[in-house]
Amino acid sequence: MILVSVIQKPTRVCGGCTACCTTHAVAELKKGMNETCRFCSENSCQIYPTRPRNCQAFHCEWMKGWVEESYRPDRSGVVLDYFLTDHLLAPVLMIWEYREGATADSLVWEVANQSLESKINVMLWYKSGIICLYLPPDRKLSSQLKRVIHASREIQVKKFPALVGWGLE
Repeated sequence: MILVSVIQKPTRVCGGCTACCTTHAVAELKKGMNETCRFCSENSCQIYPTRPRNCQAFHCEWMKGWVEESYRPDRSGVVLDYFLTDHLLAPVLMIWEYREGATADSLVWEVANQSLESKINVMLWYKSGIICLYLPPDRKLSSQLKRVIHASREIQVKKFPALVGWGLE
């Protein structure tokens, strides 16, 4: 079930989930994306009380109660995060694939399509390293964003409804 509102404060705790410890880059630890953090054990962070500020500040949408309990990132294979402000792409739904192939799940597809229909950009970070930016039909890229995309040479830009079935059409 998808909730309509986006909750900003966490209503759940990580528990044994450490998905973002792999999907997210952490500059303070010199850790890149899709690299498991050296402080991450099988189901916990060894430096949790003193973890970097970026780690402390991050709360995925599952932690905020936005999706059902069963879609905890380590179980669903994806980490979801909305940026409503203060981001070059805002508003944007970021979807990080923690387990390869997890983006084929119908909930992920439903959440992405719902976001695009609500004129929210969707950026998908595949485990393989491919990055796709999906834009609502009337959305245009700013010149600043075009420069970032051109410089990265890693981001594929697609227009909605190109999201059919999550294939890399």
